[in-house]
Amino acid sequence: MKVKNRTIFMLAGILAVVTCVYLLDEWYRFNKHLELLRKDNVIAVSKLFKMLPDRADKVLRAYTHLIVTDKDVITSFEKGDRKELNTLLQPYVKLLNESFPKSTSVLTFHSAEGKVFLRTLVPEIYGDISANYRPMLRDVLKTGQPASGLEVCTKIMGFRHMTPVVRDGKLIGVLEVGTDISFMASRLQAVSSIKSAVMVNQFVASRLKLKTGDNGRAVYYNDSVIPSDVLFESGRKDVLKKSINYGGDRYDILGDFSLHDYSGSDLGQFVFLVKAGSMEGWMRSHLLHVFIIGGLGALLMIFVARKGIIDSVAELEKSHEAVLNELRLTNHNLEEKIRREVENCRVKDQIINQQQKVADMGLMLSALAHHWRQPINAVGLYVQDLADAYRNGELNMQYIDEFEKNNMQLLNKLSESIDKYRTFFEPSVEKERFDVVEILKETGEILRATLSSQDVKLTMTCRCGDSDFDCMLSEKSPACENGYGHINGFLNEFKQTLLNLLYNSVDAIRARYAAQDCEHDGLIAVTMIADDNTIRISVADNGTGISDEIMDKVFNPFYTTKEAGKGTGIGLYMAKTVIEKYMCGSLTAKNNGRGVTMEIVLPKNSPCM
Repeated sequence: MKVKNRTIFMLAGILAVVTCVYLLDEWYRFNKHLELLRKDNVIAVSKLFKMLPDRADKVLRAYTHLIVTDKDVITSFEKGDRKELNTLLQPYVKLLNESFPKSTSVLTFHSAEGKVFLRTLVPEIYGDISANYRPMLRDVLKTGQPASGLEVCTKIMGFRHMTPVVRDGKLIGVLEVGTDISFMASRLQAVSSIKSAVMVNQFVASRLKLKTGDNGRAVYYNDSVIPSDVLFESGRKDVLKKSINYGGDRYDILGDFSLHDYSGSDLGQFVFLVKAGSMEGWMRSHLLHVFIIGGLGALLMIFVARKGIIDSVAELEKSHEAVLNELRLTNHNLEEKIRREVENCRVKDQIINQQQKVADMGLMLSALAHHWRQPINAVGLYVQDLADAYRNGELNMQYIDEFEKNNMQLLNKLSESIDKYRTFFEPSVEKERFDVVEILKETGEILRATLSSQDVKLTMTCRCGDSDFDCMLSEKSPACENGYGHINGFLNEFKQTLLNLLYNSVDAIRARYAAQDCEHDGLIAVTMIADDNTIRISVADNGTGISDEIMDKVFNPFYTTKEAGKGTGIGLYMAKTVIEKYMCGSLTAKNNGRGVTMEIVLPKNSPCM
């Protein structure tokens, strides 16, 4: 074999080995990434499945306590006036429906003999002896103690709380308040893209008059587009699939949870599904491109090597046209390579942005917990005060109206916060005009409780024109009211940038006081100044500061000063990209003597706007 032929085969073999190793490594990384995404979703679903029934039970207990302390309601029940009782219960029915939207709520009075006295859901139907098939009702009538749990009736399956109704020391009946199990799916759907399906066994299906499939299961609830029989493995009627391709999309089954009623009997299972996300789709596309480009590249390199070795230098010099053709081919390949690299950079930026959003979601969930704590505590105090008012004889219609007004304001506030958080991390499709003062106020309301729990004080000062005021107060300056603080840009990306700067300040303050082992006097001061041409926002803290040696590196991707596992190094990079690339502003950092000041400058009139 000639030397040039041996060289060709050697180069081809080395190239083939390198290509195979690279492709196998890409495949391994792809599957590892998908498995990590799946585990994160499974953990989140498991926590929500355990948390929602407990919260529902607390709400239902509060409603039963509220109703049994209503003298007019109990008097009507004792007199047996079904029409008057139904009228008095309508405000409670309305509150119950508002507490569990998109779900069927139940409010029922049972007599001491176990008969249905009044169903507010269907008041024209009464008198059946429900204790015959309601073990929870039998236990409450027998023991005189409240009970809670999951139970199947003739119409719905849901969470119930029953409490005895006692008058002058005598049990006169039982009050039942409940909600359909589908409320869990609606709550989950409100804060995520996770779908749900409730599959029940033949016993439940026969009671609810549902049709079972070949797998012996009936669909009680399903808010996905996937038929129930597609969820199970072929030939295995009780085993769910891990992944489903349906309607051109792929879905992952995150897990299923067994459902048991009050007496411990098996009812079926709660199944959670999620559609494959954009990250996974990009990974699949990227992997396909790697295989295609790798194969084409290998063939091209073998061809070029073969042609270069076989053709003599003399023949190449004599054929000027061949040299020009080779040069054109090289230029074409170079342009294509540059185009691919530009596209890869764009996709990598999307991946970095997605990673930062995932990290920020964890911080936002913590903020949400603190943000809800005060309204929930207030509701608890109102409920406790209701009992005291009853015992002290202060309970009257005026008191109840005030009680309803205050609690509904708190519940509406919680509902509004869900709407805000649900869209917080959605990417802005188009630029829009928004009020920077309102964004600062909203962010401050979200974080104030969380920062307070960590002994960090947050102040926000806004200036439109010549007047300063507290951004988090409802009253603005006249200049800000007239749109002086408005700007055009990507709203949600701007929110995330501001949130990232604030959390960096919190981490710096915690690091400083952990090192000094002393009490906190942490302070984050946010200042917004709007003039005719620009809006300036500074975030100053009294944390650890940034050394001069690394000041120029803090905005580099994947550079972090935090300990391993506590920072990704992409937060400030993405913040700078959003401000400078997409809003034509600037983001700078400098030490202020006590900590660091991050300053955002946004022009009101620029090509980006």
